[in-house]
Amino acid sequence: MRLTLLGTGDARQVPVYGCQCPACSAARANQDLRRLPCSALIECADQRWLIDSGLTDLTERFPPRSLNGIL
Repeated sequence: MRLTLLGTGDARQVPVYGCQCPACSAARANQDLRRLPCSALIECADQRWLIDSGLTDLTERFPPRSLNGIL
């Protein structure tokens, strides 16, 4: 079984639009510091399950029928 964290930020993501705090400023300068909304992917044998799909770019991340379900 494998668990992959796809995002570890809150619903606003990081950087937050219009925010000038040090964390958001650093995330604008360095893409590695950006945080997408919290979500995870569980893979076990031939099963793939997405947890908390608050992601707005599902069609870009996952091809059709590549997930067994969304929890």
